[in-house]
Amino acid sequence: LALSDAVLRPVARSVGWDRPYGDLAKSFESQADANGGTLTVTARARSAQEAYRLAQAWRDAFRAATLDLARQQLDAQIQAAGRRVAAEQAALDTLKATLDKAPGGPATSTVVSALAVGQQLAQAQGDRDRLLALRQSLDAVAAPLVLEDPRLPEAPVAPRKALNLAVALVLGLMAGVFAALLADFWARGRGGAAAPAEAPAAPSSERA
Repeated sequence: LALSDAVLRPVARSVGWDRPYGDLAKSFESQADANGGTLTVTARARSAQEAYRLAQAWRDAFRAATLDLARQQLDAQIQAAGRRVAAEQAALDTLKATLDKAPGGPATSTVVSALAVGQQLAQAQGDRDRLLALRQSLDAVAAPLVLEDPRLPEAPVAPRKALNLAVALVLGLMAGVFAALLADFWARGRGGAAAPAEAPAAPSSERA
């Protein structure tokens, strides 16, 4: 849910996102702590102000999406409880009609069944009422607890100038060493090829 469309689309509308939609998801990094039940979300952007606005928009959108999901689940439970109440009420009405029409008084089994259905109806009504009461206070119960509000970063996380400088120095040193080796190899190759070959001296014959 943290980086789903249900959250990111409201974020895009809130901040007026005019770049590719896929880049918006890349602007957030989420880390869940299964043991503590916490979720840490970091927003990255071109500037500190933009990252701050993204984090605020995400917080509000995530809260709204969480509550909306909770409402949907609770409404489904309320509807199921309502159907159960209706079914128990219909069963009880049927038993009452049977009791009223029974000649010479109702049978003991019918009375016991009516009492059992009445208890089930009362339980179903109680469950439905509790769900309805929970629906009224859902915002306070189901809303995610924000442990730390978004804040402006004190220093940019990127680019890391010191790291980039160190990497550049190492790469430059490696390039220099490689260039020196290549130049030496090239010079040796050319020197060997340019050296003239000395032909063996022809034997001389002298007559006495």
